[in-house]
Amino acid sequence: MTTRSRPRSRPGGTGSYTARLYQHRAKPRRPRPTWRTARSLPAALTLAGEAGHLAAALVEWPGAPARGLAHVVAAAGLGLLTVVLYFGRSRVELVLGTVSALTVPVVWFAGALAGLSLYHDFPLPAAIVVSALELGAAALLVVHLRLAG
Repeated sequence: MTTRSRPRSRPGGTGSYTARLYQHRAKPRRPRPTWRTARSLPAALTLAGEAGHLAAALVEWPGAPARGLAHVVAAAGLGLLTVVLYFGRSRVELVLGTVSALTVPVVWFAGALAGLSLYHDFPLPAAIVVSALELGAAALLVVHLRLAG
């Protein structure tokens, strides 16, 4: 047995590299927003758009069943998109959600230019709100798509 004690290079026992490494604190990182934390807003917008299309279907159906059916199909698509956006997380779902959220406003605008509007009996301000909800959801999906990839 030896009587030599281990020499310390610094008072307090922090002379080794490992001890100094563990004392160094990394700079805190700013958390990057992720799709999982911010997925409820686009889902809420598509749900509101679905409710708007169901209201438009109720107004349009008696006068023109084809327009009413188009709104029912659009509402069903937005309802499915709401579920996919809230519970799904993949890049493919974001791309498909963006495309489907842009479809109805583009069809409405093209139909209005051709004289075949989807909103014939539905009030114009309400139609603008429904389309703005869909465009807002599409814009948020594009932002989330950029953050995801």
